[in-house]
Amino acid sequence: MRFVARLCLVPESCGRPRIQPVLEDEDRVLGGTEAVPGSWPWHAGIYTNQLYPAHICSGVLISERHVLTAVHCLTYV
Repeated sequence: MRFVARLCLVPESCGRPRIQPVLEDEDRVLGGTEAVPGSWPWHAGIYTNQLYPAHICSGVLISERHVLTAVHCLTYV
């Protein structure tokens, strides 16, 4: 029950973009929009540079030095 009580203290603005997205006619994700750089400051892209630079996964910042992601994102890193 403590977890639920703490969750209720999160501000309404949490999880909403600081900068509104730009709508494009040709989006890569069905119904999606391109994110404006800096609009989701808690989102982290995870890249590899083994053969060539490539985006492999995403994560979320949980502190100044830690990113939370799924274990399958780090299988080949």
